[in-house]
Amino acid sequence: MLNLRLGDDHFRVTVADGRLDLARGGAGQPDAIIATGASTLRALVFGDRDLLDALRSGDLTLDGDRRAVARFVDLFPRPPSQQSIA
Repeated sequence: MLNLRLGDDHFRVTVADGRLDLARGGAGQPDAIIATGASTLRALVFGDRDLLDALRSGDLTLDGDRRAVARFVDLFPRPPSQQSIA
């Protein structure tokens, strides 16, 4: 379970049985707490940016299990890469 903070909005994220549940509010004892902005989260989940880069730049802060956060980010399908046809 994760706590996700997007500005003033707080969410509880649970992944179980192949299902992602998101609800307003926080979890009492999450595996990790992520604080970031919506644009950074969007870039992470769509593969435009990696987690380490967001952490190093300060655009995302993480308290807790980094692997749990990486698994959360990897849950989202990436759009297919654009390839030109010659």
